[in-house]
Amino acid sequence: MIRYLKFIPFVGFLSILIFLSQSCERSAIIEANPFENNVKNQDTVNFEIKDIDPNSIAGLYQNIFKPTCANVGCHDGTFEPDFRTIESSYHSMVYRVPIKNDGSLTYRVDPGNPNTSAILNRMSGTIQPPMPIEIEPDGDWLEKEEEYMENVRNWIENGALDLAGNSPEPDIVKPSLVGAVAMFDGEVLGRQDGYGSIRIPDSVDVLEIYLSFDTLNNPELFTNNELAFGNETDGEFQEAIYVEMEVMLNPIYQFGLYGTLTQFTHRVEIDFEGLQLLEDSYFMRVRVQDGPHPITEIPANDGLYYIKEYMSFFRVN
Repeated sequence: MIRYLKFIPFVGFLSILIFLSQSCERSAIIEANPFENNVKNQDTVNFEIKDIDPNSIAGLYQNIFKPTCANVGCHDGTFEPDFRTIESSYHSMVYRVPIKNDGSLTYRVDPGNPNTSAILNRMSGTIQPPMPIEIEPDGDWLEKEEEYMENVRNWIENGALDLAGNSPEPDIVKPSLVGAVAMFDGEVLGRQDGYGSIRIPDSVDVLEIYLSFDTLNNPELFTNNELAFGNETDGEFQEAIYVEMEVMLNPIYQFGLYGTLTQFTHRVEIDFEGLQLLEDSYFMRVRVQDGPHPITEIPANDGLYYIKEYMSFFRVN
């Protein structure tokens, strides 16, 4: 995607001085970030992530499914697999029965078994017709075909983990988080660089955190609703404090993880002193249960870092 710069006309020396002064003030405010050693250069609003793991579902979506497969009239929701979004890509492939099948394949993606996964057999031409049928003029599939097929193979071989790092199970669509916002006095608190960690002023003692989940799992019927606060050591979450999330009778609507207006069904009031949240920064994880299925943790230890960062906050002066 080409991004065009918009030029601002000259409005006078004084305006420039004011602008530079304000820019310096903003820079001074946001420079301290305890998660900065792990921050990836990413834009979660448009879901274009740089330096992402190409062997993850997000990497496959960004590099292959979105630019090559979600063409008009192809996998744009007209038929499955549906490659319009990461979640639709995942849920229409993993443990889903393929339409084109020579009788030897059970699923489009059979976690842990790339050789018996229909998607790789279609991409290699073992099952006709080979995919993709058409190549976008500005696509890089022909140049990187072998690399991309190896990425798909690695993802399947490693268990076909979802965006949050959870392993799939047959006939079970696990809950997925689609938004988290912190609010104080009716206003949404900002995030680092617009998409990273939530920035909470030191002057705030009590605030509300709202969570949004994919409606596919009827989040208002979850039988377990927990929010945990802790930190990470070598990628392992060290939980410290658990809080019960309230399922709201009247959900609110805010912008979620993918930049769209989303229904938020869960709420937690955070009293920092009362909960003994005394450190300057915390990671958060939700633990929810969909009916009789096991508890799903979001993000899991193997989840992409951008979700871990999205589910974190730090205090600012």
